[in-house]
Amino acid sequence: MTQLKNWLRQTLPTLTVGALLTLCVCGLALLYYPVRSLPDMENEGFLLKLIRLSDRKALDIRFENRGPRAGSEQVALLTVDEKAVRSVGRWPWPRKLVADAISEALDLGAKTVAFDMVFAEPTQCSEKNDDAAFAKMVKNYSDRVILGTAASDTLSQLRLPPHTAYCRNLIYELSPAFKTWDNDQEIISVLDENEVYIPYQIGDELKKHLEQIKDDVLHQRASLDIVDHHDALMAATAAQEDYCFTRWLTENDELTSMFESLWPQLKAEDEDFQATSYKSWGEHLKSKTLNNSVDDSFDWIMNIPSFSEKALHQGFFNTVLDIDGTIRESQLISRSGHHYMPSIALKSFLVGNHYNAEITLTTHPHDLTTSHISELRITNLDTGKVATTLPIASQGRLIINYAGGHKMFPHASLADLLTAKPTMTVSQRLFDERSNQWIVRDLEVNKKDFIKDKYFIIGATAKGIYDLRVTPFEKDYPGAETHANIIDNLLRGDFLRYHPDEFKYMIGFLLMFGLLLTLILSISGAITGVVIGITAFLGILFVDRNWLYANGYVVSTIFPLFMITTQYVGLTFFRYFTEERKKRELRSTFSKYVSPAIVNEILKDPVNLELGGRKENITVFFSDIRGFTSISEKLDPQELSDLLNSYLTPMTELVFENRGTIDKYMGDAIMAFFGAPIHYPDHASQACRCALAHIEKLKVLQEDCKQRGLPVIDIGIGLNTGECSVGNMGSKTIRNYTVMGDSVNLGSRLEGINKQYGTRIIISEFTHQAISTTFICREVDWVRVKGKAQPVKIFELCGENTVEKTLQTTLLHFEEGYKYYHQRNFDKALKSFEEAARISPEDGPTRLYIQRCHSFQEAPPPPQWDGVYEMKTK
Repeated sequence: MTQLKNWLRQTLPTLTVGALLTLCVCGLALLYYPVRSLPDMENEGFLLKLIRLSDRKALDIRFENRGPRAGSEQVALLTVDEKAVRSVGRWPWPRKLVADAISEALDLGAKTVAFDMVFAEPTQCSEKNDDAAFAKMVKNYSDRVILGTAASDTLSQLRLPPHTAYCRNLIYELSPAFKTWDNDQEIISVLDENEVYIPYQIGDELKKHLEQIKDDVLHQRASLDIVDHHDALMAATAAQEDYCFTRWLTENDELTSMFESLWPQLKAEDEDFQATSYKSWGEHLKSKTLNNSVDDSFDWIMNIPSFSEKALHQGFFNTVLDIDGTIRESQLISRSGHHYMPSIALKSFLVGNHYNAEITLTTHPHDLTTSHISELRITNLDTGKVATTLPIASQGRLIINYAGGHKMFPHASLADLLTAKPTMTVSQRLFDERSNQWIVRDLEVNKKDFIKDKYFIIGATAKGIYDLRVTPFEKDYPGAETHANIIDNLLRGDFLRYHPDEFKYMIGFLLMFGLLLTLILSISGAITGVVIGITAFLGILFVDRNWLYANGYVVSTIFPLFMITTQYVGLTFFRYFTEERKKRELRSTFSKYVSPAIVNEILKDPVNLELGGRKENITVFFSDIRGFTSISEKLDPQELSDLLNSYLTPMTELVFENRGTIDKYMGDAIMAFFGAPIHYPDHASQACRCALAHIEKLKVLQEDCKQRGLPVIDIGIGLNTGECSVGNMGSKTIRNYTVMGDSVNLGSRLEGINKQYGTRIIISEFTHQAISTTFICREVDWVRVKGKAQPVKIFELCGENTVEKTLQTTLLHFEEGYKYYHQRNFDKALKSFEEAARISPEDGPTRLYIQRCHSFQEAPPPPQWDGVYEMKTK
C-alpha cells in the first residue's frame, strides 16, 4: 500500500498533465469538426486555420504516398496548346474556327464537349458570320455541347441575414442570368425539408416593387445623361439589394401598409395562409428561414445571348481554393438564391449518361440555423431509378481524387481537328515499366477511334494563356484538367469522402487513446517512451492507409497523430522541468551570455547565483550601431533581421573569446561586462582587447555589406572600469544576471559620446589607469556627464602595444595641441591640431578641436574656464 501511495504521489502530476493534454486535443477536435465541411472563412482564428491547413496537407501526403494512377479512358482534353498557337495563331481564335473544330469532334462521336471558358463578349473579328457560325454549332449539337459560365461575385449565405434570401432570390429571377440558366434542359431538382411557405401574391407584389426600384434608378441615370448601361444596371441592382437588406420586412418597408390592408383578402384566397397579420407572417419568416451553406453566386458571367439562347446545357467552371491556394475540392453545385446549378464536370456526366441530379436540403447537424446538402442523388432519366449517390460535402463540394500530375488524361491539340488527316497527336502520361515511372509521351492515334464516346474538356494550356493551378501533385497544373479529374471520379465511382460518423467516433477514440497513452508514457522510461510513441504513430498511419483511405474515407488523422506528439513531447518536457529543472535552467540560461568555461565554474558553486548581488570591480562594455534607425527604414523586416544577426553573432563570439559576459541585447546595442561572474584581475585589458577586435571584425562586415548591396554599418564602443553591483536581479519568478551602478551608467554615456568626437572606442580614465602600460590611448577631453558633479577624463583606445606610423605621428601632434589647448594658448594649439589634420584629415578629435580653437579665438572662454566639456544629454 505504501509503495502504491508513493507511486501515485510521483506519477499523479504526470497523469494530470497527460489528462489535460488529452482534453485539449479533444477540444480542438470539437472546435474543428463542425466547420470542417464548411468553406474557409477569412475571419477564422489562427488555430482553426492551422488545423484546417494541416488536415489539407495530410490529404496531399496521402496522394503522394499513393502515387499516380491511370485515368479513365473516356476522359480527355482538347487544348489550345503551343502547337495550336503555331498552326492557327494567337488565342483567341476566330470563333468560326473553334466551331469547326468542335463540330469535327462531335461528328466523330464525342459524347460531350464542355468549355472551360466563357464567350462573354461579341467577337471583334471583321467576319460578320463569326459568332453566327459558333451559335449554329451550339444549336446543331446542343444535346452534347456544354457552355461554360463563371460566377464573378460569390458569397457564402452564412454572411447574409437569413430572411433576405427570399428577397434576394427574386432579384436574381429578374436578371438576364436567370433567363439563361432557366433555359437549361436539365435543372437540378431540390427537396428542401425546411422550405418556408410564401404566398405567391407576396412574391408577385415584391417582384413588381423590385422592378419599380430598378426602373426608377435607370430613369434617374438616364435623366443625368449617364449612358453607361452596365453601370446603370449595377446601380439598379445595388438599390434592389439595399431594399432587401435594410427595408424588407421592417417598419420602413414601402409594402407594409399595402399588405396589411390586403391581408384579409390574401387569407381568403389562400387556405394555407395561417398568419393573422402581415407583421406576424414576417416575424415567422425571419425565424424559420435558414442560412444556406452552399455558396451564393449572385453575379454570373454568361455567354453572349446568341450562344446561350441556342444552348441546352451550361455549367460553371469556378475553382475552389483552400487557404494555401491549392485545389483539393470541386464545387459541383452552386446556387443563386433558391436556384441550383451544376459545374461543367457534373453537367458533362449527367448529359453523357442521360442522368438527372436531385439534391436534398436539411438542417446542418452541427448548426441548426443552417441548411445544407445532405444528399445528391443521380437519377436515370430513362428508368427513373437512382443510379448513384454522390458523397459531396454539405456546401456542394466533392473532394477531387486526382489521378496524378498533369497529362494523366490525354491532351489533344484543337488544331488537329482543323485538318483532314485521319490521325492526330495525343500527349499523355504513361507508365514505363523499365524505369518504373510515369512518362509523358506523344502518340499518333486514329482520330475517330480516339474521339468516339469521350468526355472532352476544352481549355488553354499554351504558355502565356495557361490556366495554372496548384494541386496536391503539382504546383503548375492545367486548370482544365481539374474538371477532367472530376468527370473521371464520377465515371469510376472512386470517390473520396468524409466518414459520416467520424465526429463521434473520433472524440471517443481520442479520449480513450489519450488516457491510455498517458498511463503508458508515465510509467515508461525515455527510450521505451520513444519506441511506444513511434509505434503508435506508425500504427495510426497504417490503419489510415490500408483501411480508411483505401476504402475512400478521408479521416482527420491529424488529431490522433497530434495526440501522440503532444503526449510524448508534453510529458517529456514536464519531467524535464520537474526532475532536472534547476541545474538545466542554470546551464541553459548562462550559456546564452557566458562562455561555456565560465558556466562550468558557476555551476560548481550555485550559491553565488541566489537572488541578490555583490560588489565587484569590473569593466562594462557598451557598443551600438550608428544610425540604425535610418538603416532599418531602408530594409524590409527579413533583410533587417539578417543584417542584425550577421552583426550580433560574430560580435558575441568575440565577447566570449575574451572571457566576457553578455548582459543583454538592446535592439542593435550590446551590453557586456568583464570580470564577473568569475572575477579575474585583467578584466580591463580583456575588455579593451575585445573592443579592438570588434573594430577589426567591423571592417570585414562592412566589406560584406558592400558586396550584398546593404547599408554599411559603423559602431561606437564605450568602456568604463569601476565598482558595480553584480548578481541576479529581479523577482523570485523572473530574474536576470546583470550589473548595476554609476560605473555602468558612465560606460553607457561613453558609448554615445563617440559621435561627438568622431571616434569608435572611448574609455574612461579608470579603465585607462588599468591598461595604460600595454595599450596605446590618447586623452581626448575632460567631460562632466549628466547627473555627476566631478569631471572625468576620457581617452580614445587606439591599439595594443603599437599602432601604424601615420597614426603615431598624428597622436604626437594632437597631444601637443591638447596641452596648449588646456593652457588657453589656442593659437599654438591650432597650429598643432592643423599639423595633425594634415597627416590624418579624417581624424575626428582633431577636427573637433580645430573647431573649438577657432571658436575660442573669436570668443575666449571666461577666466574660470577649466577645460571641462559639459554633457547635456545622456
